[in-house]
Amino acid sequence: MKFFQFLEKALSESNGEPSGMRVQVFYLVVILVAVIAVGFIYVVWNHPDIVILYLTTIVTLIAVALGFKKWQKSDEVKEETKPEGKTG
Repeated sequence: MKFFQFLEKALSESNGEPSGMRVQVFYLVVILVAVIAVGFIYVVWNHPDIVILYLTTIVTLIAVALGFKKWQKSDEVKEETKPEGKTG
């Protein structure tokens, strides 16, 4: 039961409210991990000469996703710190 409590807490905002975006990202990550694993097995067995290229592509995709999340979070922080009545 503690695992599900951990998931509930991990998929909630810092104030404890449920986060639909985090749930969607969780589903996406689970699906992507399965696809990447199957793809890696296929590449290792059938095309061992491009294993490094496959891994480089995966690392690049992960870096882009993490960079996007960092940008989104910093944009949210900027919005929260704007004085009231000010736009732009």
